[in-house]
Amino acid sequence: MPLLRVSVVDGEARLHKSPAPLRPALRRGLAEDGPVMILIHGYKFDPAQTAKDPHAHIFGYAPKGDFKAVSWPAHLGFGRSDGREGLCIAFGWPARGWFWDVYEEAARASRALAALVREIRALSPRRPVHILAHSLGARVGLGALPHLAEGDIGRAIMLGGCEYVSRAEAALDSSAGRSAEILNVTSRENDVYELLFERLVRPARLSDRGIGMGLKAPRPNWVDIQIDHPDTRRLLAAFGLPIAEGRHRVCHWSTYNRRGVMRFYAECLRHPRTLSLPTLAARLPGQEPRFSRLVTLPGLPALLPTGLSRPS
Repeated sequence: MPLLRVSVVDGEARLHKSPAPLRPALRRGLAEDGPVMILIHGYKFDPAQTAKDPHAHIFGYAPKGDFKAVSWPAHLGFGRSDGREGLCIAFGWPARGWFWDVYEEAARASRALAALVREIRALSPRRPVHILAHSLGARVGLGALPHLAEGDIGRAIMLGGCEYVSRAEAALDSSAGRSAEILNVTSRENDVYELLFERLVRPARLSDRGIGMGLKAPRPNWVDIQIDHPDTRRLLAAFGLPIAEGRHRVCHWSTYNRRGVMRFYAECLRHPRTLSLPTLAARLPGQEPRFSRLVTLPGLPALLPTGLSRPS
């Protein structure tokens, strides 16, 4: 059982659309060798709504729909029945409604996620537990860290993460946050969406910003990876992990539907020593200015400002 579908119902992680208890299913899933990977979707999915169910979309093995329908489990190496895949947990949570309401709902989902991770650690204490999260799912993943213990999370990959730097830094200051390795995947294609996030959700302080431009101060267990930077693509190609050039100037989903990126994430989660954080941090380029790729003419600077005012 390499894929376990879980959904948050009444603040608890439960088997998706099943009255059966979660713990026996977890125990069966953990009989497979390999890591545990928890997948967390972002805004506008809801496992309780059939038409918006992430388990039939990005969490399915053969999803159908629009260009965003990319199978996360299949690209991460699950569904091959080789006995060493590990356990893939698709974590669904109610993420539909007004954005600011869903932002608060993500905090509640993070507590359900933490309880799920504690259950996994109780059943299999030595098993590495990793996270792959997109958009507001990054808030869910980061928000779980203060509720966990040292070593409970191995690596967490945040794709176009929708969270403020101050809250990310607070999560990193927890026991689980200090021991986890965080790969913060950014893209200038996501700049418009991040600006909308900063306009819709009031920050804790006026100087705050989204994590799409990286942390303000470096941390040894956090690395920012601008996936659409040419130097990033050259570096990963040198590791045998080529990533296609982007086709869009504005896209919220390119951090997982760009050809080649999911293979990179699979390598990061299945073979963390090959792509260690020090190796990546030492060779990755810095973040390009915000909007630098939105409107650019040959020989001229970007026509849009590289930073906009924060919400008041």
